[in-house]
Amino acid sequence: MRLLIALLVLLLTGGCTGVFMYPDNVRVIDPSAYGLKFSENLLQDGQGPDLIYWDIQAKGKYQGTILFLHGNAGNVSTHLRAVSWLPEEGYRVIMLDYRGYGGSQGDSEIRGVHHDAERMFRFVAAMEPDRSRRILFGQSLGASIALYTQGNQQDEEFFSAIIADSPFASYREITREKVGSFWLLYPFQYPISLLILDTYSPINMVKKITVPTLFIHGQDDQIVLPHHSLDLCQAMKGYCTRWEISGMDHIHALNGIGLRKRTIQWIQEVTTAARGKGKH
Repeated sequence: MRLLIALLVLLLTGGCTGVFMYPDNVRVIDPSAYGLKFSENLLQDGQGPDLIYWDIQAKGKYQGTILFLHGNAGNVSTHLRAVSWLPEEGYRVIMLDYRGYGGSQGDSEIRGVHHDAERMFRFVAAMEPDRSRRILFGQSLGASIALYTQGNQQDEEFFSAIIADSPFASYREITREKVGSFWLLYPFQYPISLLILDTYSPINMVKKITVPTLFIHGQDDQIVLPHHSLDLCQAMKGYCTRWEISGMDHIHALNGIGLRKRTIQWIQEVTTAARGKGKH
């Protein structure tokens, strides 16, 4: 009962941040450990707190720029492995630390990090004018933020392709599932989930996305159950490709060389098609 009371207090006193956000300021590694050239920069656009981002250079022939949005814990350094292989394939990678993460200013909270993603969308669009060479890649919470933000744009779809690794469809639904996994809290999963703001859930926006989107989900994922990406994919109709990878758990599927090659092939196919259609 004390656990239930503590959770209710958390939710009723700004709990969205406590439930979904676990920022860390400690840098554990940087791209030089992978032999990659990079710079650490500040996004200072006057639209919110100053944000840290890493700009990792592509190797060899330049193929495009990938904006990476990481998951709910740590900072860019703890998620570096997820993108460390992309520069070798010719992709420049921009890694953003949301407000409150790493060295970024401000306090982490749901509304704010979604705003930060939109700010970075516009920044990357100015950095790489050719839309067909802009790719959006998110993992877990970052994938859900990526999908919502792309779908929420009224005037422009900023990217020609999206990779969503292990996204959840709804903040309210993922909360209900997590609460329900504790036997003591199981009877309270629905009333507790109703305390969570669902405004920024990607399931509300993916039907507006009209660019190729690749969903990747581990079949053994117990953090975000695979049905979430299936629900999102089905809501998108013709723009979705979904790979459910057997034997893989949360955000581990792309650790395999085979799936990385398959993903690069998918990126090249859809971005080449975008260039062929003159979407610049």
